[in-house]
Amino acid sequence: MMLDGHCATSLSKNLGIENTNLIYLRKTELIDESGPVAEALDDGVQQLLEEHQRTQRERDILKQALAIFSQQE
Repeated sequence: MMLDGHCATSLSKNLGIENTNLIYLRKTELIDESGPVAEALDDGVQQLLEEHQRTQRERDILKQALAIFSQQE
């Protein structure tokens, strides 16, 4: 995941770059140049994505539970 929330695959398609690794290399270079602030932002984005995925899994479980309880009535 890039700092702006887009994945490297979509960025490479939008920019017409065939090699996705170039996107990751450039991201690493930019973070190294920007220092700890960019690193902290990148870590924060990663944490939010993980929390979002967990919340989606919880939502799906609750939907399934609701469907099961609705059938029992």
